[in-house]
Amino acid sequence: MSKSVKNSIIYSFVAIASQLISLSIYPMITRILSPVDFGMWAMSLAFGSFTSGLSVLGFTAIYDRNYYDKTSTTNEYTLLLTYIFYTIMTSLIWTIIILIFGKFFSLFLYKEPTFIFPILLGHILSCSTRLQTFFLSYYKNEEKAKSYAYLNIGTILLVTFGSLLFTVILGFGFMGYIISQTIINSFVVLCCLTYFIFKSKAPLFDFQLCKKSFKQALPLTPTIFTGVINSQFDKYLIGLISTLGGVGIYTMGQRFSYFVFFFMTALGNVFQPKTYKMMFAENSIKQRKKIGQMLTPYFYLSSILALGVTAFSKEILIIVTSEQFYSAWPIIIILSNYYLILFFAKQNQLLYANKMGLSSILSFIQLGATIGANILFIHIYGALGAAIGTYVGGFIGLSISFFFSQRAYKILFDYKIILTTLSYIYLSSLIVFHLNSLEYKLIHLTIKISLCGGLLLIGYYFNLFKNVRQIISLVSFKK
Repeated sequence: MSKSVKNSIIYSFVAIASQLISLSIYPMITRILSPVDFGMWAMSLAFGSFTSGLSVLGFTAIYDRNYYDKTSTTNEYTLLLTYIFYTIMTSLIWTIIILIFGKFFSLFLYKEPTFIFPILLGHILSCSTRLQTFFLSYYKNEEKAKSYAYLNIGTILLVTFGSLLFTVILGFGFMGYIISQTIINSFVVLCCLTYFIFKSKAPLFDFQLCKKSFKQALPLTPTIFTGVINSQFDKYLIGLISTLGGVGIYTMGQRFSYFVFFFMTALGNVFQPKTYKMMFAENSIKQRKKIGQMLTPYFYLSSILALGVTAFSKEILIIVTSEQFYSAWPIIIILSNYYLILFFAKQNQLLYANKMGLSSILSFIQLGATIGANILFIHIYGALGAAIGTYVGGFIGLSISFFFSQRAYKILFDYKIILTTLSYIYLSSLIVFHLNSLEYKLIHLTIKISLCGGLLLIGYYFNLFKNVRQIISLVSFKK
């Protein structure tokens, strides 16, 4: 077996196993934690995503870009650690701000001044997660699949065990759940940072590099700002217009549908470095067509998972959660479809063309569309309305962004395959939505399996399975 195939198996395993491991304790967790508990923690993490996003600015994207910038002579460890230390310093500043203005933030999120501690933990956990992203990006860029897998799976195992221990076994409930996650993720960051500090023989911090990168990242700040609000504001609106329990139901549906986005992101660890290299190497029509052909199997693999999660949304909730979360199945269907189309936002053509300002403008447009749609639909449908609003607003913003991205660097996608696949998934989603609304029967399961089989037939018709080994090698990592 070739190295490319081995590494393909590793990354596929990471994408699926990490999610399955974290979901494995849900049958126990959801019988202890209520939708209100999940809603409260989701609101804290939403706020943490905002503060950590402002802490890191656009440094994660700039790190990837500067890594592939062949004109740069900066040592790879100096590049990584400079961004890490910058993020740590700005995260500490936000920690102090939260400690000073915690009551105000608590009133803003929960209409109560006493929930400062969950907000602080949400910030620390979100910052730890973003710091881990730097280390994972390093292994992704270095194409070290095994190291990436060890860090990813190892963290998930520790967090899952800690959550089970403190929440279920020791019986600390909600506080045990959020404290264990925060402590373990922070510990992983500390271990990674210590490892790279001792491994590096180059300077640990380059002020000039930080200054230059800050100027590059600053135009991305509105993008980061609007991106966080765009992805988290729906939860705040549900809590404001509806209830914290509604936030919990929505978060549970989002958690399972996010499986699609997470898997697609794992695939992105393969195709994004390749796309960058191909764009920087050549800007011809032939090269653009090659990129489109290279990306098609990744989209198709993502669509298979999206349809699988959509088709069995109700069954997943019945197996994995308690009855109080069963009503989240429509949210799973809608958001699974939404996360699938986000595939076309992962090529970073605007970043390649160094058009950070345009990227920020487009992010504001998408933010406005998403907030407007969310306000409209949450008033009508509650938590389900947040999913509908997210899809409608996101689709509008993505369409506009895709137009300008293609102008920056036009990738010649295989639209026949892509549009056929999307049309089939939308039709299948409508069928599943109708079936889930009826009294459950065995024939429904048969129909859902048949729908998944139909998507495989589409792949066969377009010769996507003509050479299985070739397709696997496309989804590969070089060691």
